[in-house]
Amino acid sequence: MTAHQHAIEQLKNYIDALSADEQVFGPSQALQQFGSEFHPSQDASSRLPRRDAKACYTNATAYALTHRDLFYSEGYALDPALPVPIQHAWLVDENGAVIDPTWKDAEQHVYFGVAFRADFLTEMMKHSEGKCGLLVNWRLMRTHFATPELLSTGLLSKSELPIARSPCPVS
Repeated sequence: MTAHQHAIEQLKNYIDALSADEQVFGPSQALQQFGSEFHPSQDASSRLPRRDAKACYTNATAYALTHRDLFYSEGYALDPALPVPIQHAWLVDENGAVIDPTWKDAEQHVYFGVAFRADFLTEMMKHSEGKCGLLVNWRLMRTHFATPELLSTGLLSKSELPIARSPCPVS
């Protein structure tokens, strides 16, 4: 098993453990049911300027709302050299590659999460009182997408995800 594969398994196991503690449909169950692996772009830094550190939800939201060829994505990321899963937001481009507007060394990270429809992101921002982040916003989740069925309407389906058509394998 490669370090990358081991990191993905670690992320999935972490999400499974969190999901077991959720009493109602929550972010971990959402990722367990709808999540997939995303692969970083090798030239991500040439695509978009980096924004503020520790502001991944704001950074990814700002770019997704102004660049319709980028999809807001949220879940967990992990640096295999420091195996601590971190809740994170990033973008997925038209080729299915991660464009991370926050981390400088994104090519070395492993990403597991979901990609949202642009119209859903826009609508949820109207309801969030300006707070960025969808799965990390429990109030927003409870009031607008508290079931798998409601959440699925806001996600890009596997066939719509650019990554489904990319040469990168999806686990």
